[in-house]
Amino acid sequence: GSIYEQGLLHRLHHPLSTATAAAAAVTGVAIKEGICYGKPEAAGLALLLPLLCLSHLSGLAPAAAEQALLVTVCGVAAVFAGRKYSQPIKDDIGDKSVFVYLKQQQQVAREQDRIGQ
Repeated sequence: GSIYEQGLLHRLHHPLSTATAAAAAVTGVAIKEGICYGKPEAAGLALLLPLLCLSHLSGLAPAAAEQALLVTVCGVAAVFAGRKYSQPIKDDIGDKSVFVYLKQQQQVAREQDRIGQ
């Protein structure tokens, strides 16, 4: 089958791979939020979520410790989501100057093409 079908079959047979990828994505967002906005809960999530995944995958942590870590991660994630939800959209969109620059470059290229023809 196609590469997409192979990926789907892999995820069906190895659901942990999807959870691991999702955890990595959420950790990346948390790191970005922590750096850009200085949110302490983002830093906590960036540290605790990989720790939770590693403790589960390695099997080194007792079940009670894993459960406590899971509850903590869920609590920190709830604070993170709540603060993200209440954040003004204008603060979250970011710097759009790169799009202005790219649009200017496209206009220059079109003008050069027009002049050259």
